[in-house]
Amino acid sequence: MKKILVSIGIFLSLTILFTSCSLPVGKVITVGSVEVDKEIYTYYLDNAIASSESEPDSAAAMKEAAENCVRYIAVNTVFAEMKLSLTDSKKNEVSQTVNDLWRLYGNYYEKIGVSKQTLTKVYESKAYENAIFLAYYDADGLTPVPEETVQKYFTDNYVVIKSINGYLTDVDENGNTISMDAENRQKITASFENFVTKINGGSMIDDVYAEYVGQEGSTVQPVVVNKDSSLYPEGFFDSVKAIEQDKAKVIVIGDYIFAVQRLASDSDSNIYYQLNREDCLLNIKGEEFEGLVSQWTDEYSFEVNQKKAKSCYKKIAENSSAFNTFENETLSETEIQ
Repeated sequence: MKKILVSIGIFLSLTILFTSCSLPVGKVITVGSVEVDKEIYTYYLDNAIASSESEPDSAAAMKEAAENCVRYIAVNTVFAEMKLSLTDSKKNEVSQTVNDLWRLYGNYYEKIGVSKQTLTKVYESKAYENAIFLAYYDADGLTPVPEETVQKYFTDNYVVIKSINGYLTDVDENGNTISMDAENRQKITASFENFVTKINGGSMIDDVYAEYVGQEGSTVQPVVVNKDSSLYPEGFFDSVKAIEQDKAKVIVIGDYIFAVQRLASDSDSNIYYQLNREDCLLNIKGEEFEGLVSQWTDEYSFEVNQKKAKSCYKKIAENSSAFNTFENETLSETEIQ
């Protein structure tokens, strides 16, 4: 396997080129000596446009799409060179993801010229990249991360909780959400303090929650919270981390209120750790792996047929909600053949 990886580095470093005339008619982009399917380029172009934080910029989007095509070829090549394969589980995951996306956006993808088969190729390549990452850093990889390092990362950066959530807000006469007055905030807080007293006194949090919502049999599902999660208000993780395992506490942050029980993270046969182990590895080695991918992509040149690329861009612009108005885009009709 190491010999294969060494062989990747023997390619000559090539200058990145953009051209509107050197490619045969019909081709949008060639990476090295490989013509990339027009649909693949269109997918990455659409993704670049959709992920833009500002008004779409044609030059920036086309550059990003081309770079992602290079990454696509580089990753697929390394995956083949390393003689890796996807597990049945990963194949099913790709299939499910594509089916879900196609159900939601299939009509749009067809309008811009991206087939379900192409969507599958893209998500297979994402799975290939994950497989290469694990081939490097997993327990039996080329440069494995010690298991105790991964476990410590999980312990330091993840907590497992069950929580009853509430809001310290009201609605005014105009239908606007406003903060509760002090009296009502105190009443709600007292109720949540009562929940915590019951939980710490031996009651199951599920039973307390069922009583709270007035539905017998209602349960609270355990949740794994990452230190960097944006799903909870700032300060939530640190507050939960300070709770003794299997104990509960009321946490109030702004207009949010929680009765939180912190669970032992290694319960249920360590299932919480196992479910998040790959994420831990990615956080530990993601930056290093990105450097490897950059080395692979730097070995390739690419050539873009600007006229064909702009044609793809125009089709997306005419169908995408990312554009307020296509008239603002400076793509001349005479340029698009």
